[in-house]
Amino acid sequence: MAWCRFERGMAQEGPVRDVLLESAGAHLARAAGAAGAPLVEALLALESGDVAGARARSEAIVAAEPSDAAAWLVLGEAARRSLDPTAAREAWARAGTEDPAYAALAEVLAGR
Repeated sequence: MAWCRFERGMAQEGPVRDVLLESAGAHLARAAGAAGAPLVEALLALESGDVAGARARSEAIVAAEPSDAAAWLVLGEAARRSLDPTAAREAWARAGTEDPAYAALAEVLAGR
């Protein structure tokens, strides 16, 4: 349900978009629980175009929990969208190091 609101929100403009994205974020944060809420916020910021906000949020997550591979992936994408390919590759590599399940994805992302 939250992803549907998110997708609908991305297709809108102005206040309607803001309301739908806020609602989607609230639903996703509740679904993720307290521990996952910051990562959901970072993802929503990234997808809504707030690249600087996404980068700051994901940097805060990895500073507090350096083993969070998913946060390293989000940080990498935020860095890529910030036109910082070196930081992006480093973050993606770290994601693969922290969780081997992300290693292949990290290699593909780094090759973009």
